[in-house]
Amino acid sequence: PEWGGTEGLVLKRPIRRGELFTRADFGEPTRSDDSIVTITLTIGTPAWLRAGRVVQLWVAPPAPENSFSAPFVLSPEVIIDQVTPEEGFAADGASSRIDLRIPARDVPGVVHALANAYFLHLTPRAIL
Repeated sequence: PEWGGTEGLVLKRPIRRGELFTRADFGEPTRSDDSIVTITLTIGTPAWLRAGRVVQLWVAPPAPENSFSAPFVLSPEVIIDQVTPEEGFAADGASSRIDLRIPARDVPGVVHALANAYFLHLTPRAIL
């Protein structure tokens, strides 16, 4: 019942010997044309911000008068490859560098957003 439809899926995170896993730990295999893009977020350490998790990448271009325009989903199926919390004397505990696996079709938009200092944010996808 819970495991129906797992054929052809792969584990989305590393597991240790004897560790239990759930249906949510499986996902579509990564396409070979994915690219790694690194972003920095200041959102703390929510439980969903972990390697292997599929998330949505949102973007909000800057608008006049020091505001942002309405955000939109730039890439609906991004895989978190690695999360590295900021370290050091001045670390605030909320900032992390996140390596994302982005489908090739979305890379131009992500590069454009990064080059133009657009506001980027991740949101977890619902687990079905």
